[in-house]
Amino acid sequence: MKKNKFGKEIFFLFIGFLLLLSLILCVYVISVDREYIQTTAIVEKVTDDKITYSYVVKDEEYKCKSKKKDGIKVGDKIKLYYHKNNVEQAKLNRTSNIIFLCPLTGLILCVIGVVEVIKKKKKDNDEDEEQYKTKVISVLGQTQKLKIITDGDTVSEYANSL
Repeated sequence: MKKNKFGKEIFFLFIGFLLLLSLILCVYVISVDREYIQTTAIVEKVTDDKITYSYVVKDEEYKCKSKKKDGIKVGDKIKLYYHKNNVEQAKLNRTSNIIFLCPLTGLILCVIGVVEVIKKKKKDNDEDEEQYKTKVISVLGQTQKLKIITDGDTVSEYANSL
């Protein structure tokens, strides 16, 4: 069975590629998140699992419900983000830029994988070429006597006229 020469490199490329795809997803999420505008809302009702809050946009009041957050009481002012094209679509927090941490790691791993594949390919190409060493063992007039060495073994002696 033939051993895979590029195991580590393919691993880096594969993981890097998957994380690079997640970078594309993150860019999409952040671009959608930019369509939300911050405002202040007032908590009107708190139940066991939901909170109801109201906010005003262009002199019109809107009400929304959301999952309960710890520490929120009736009358508290909270940050709210509403969609600029659909004011009734609101959320309590924006996506953090920390989501880029994993995809950027993927980008780095992908680059490492590509560099490793290139280095491995170059090294393999260098090993495939036969290395010949020559040594001048004597000079007589216009003729040099050379010794050609391959893998440490003398292959032949050769006389070369200058």
